[in-house]
Amino acid sequence: MPSFGTPHTKQLHVVERFRLTDGGKILEANVHVEDPGAFTMPWDAIRRFRLFEALVAKMPVERIPLLSPPAEGPLTEAICADDPNSFLPGQPALPIPKAAVPDF
Repeated sequence: MPSFGTPHTKQLHVVERFRLTDGGKILEANVHVEDPGAFTMPWDAIRRFRLFEALVAKMPVERIPLLSPPAEGPLTEAICADDPNSFLPGQPALPIPKAAVPDF
């Protein structure tokens, strides 16, 4: 789990399971979290990711500049909180989010 202030203790136990659904068009990530030192009960989360290339093929590339890959190549990595570099040439990167006070 990322260390963005997510409460956890040394008792943390996470199980992640990934599977393809809808004929391989959707990647489903199931997460089960247990940490009796931080949470009152175990909890589960599901995240589904759709096949991106199929969506891009239906739109003009100029309409989705942040997400469009080169026509002949794989997707490029987008900026995330751990990446201090800008994804867009000539534009400064956004600052990494920082909490002034804990939210728990």
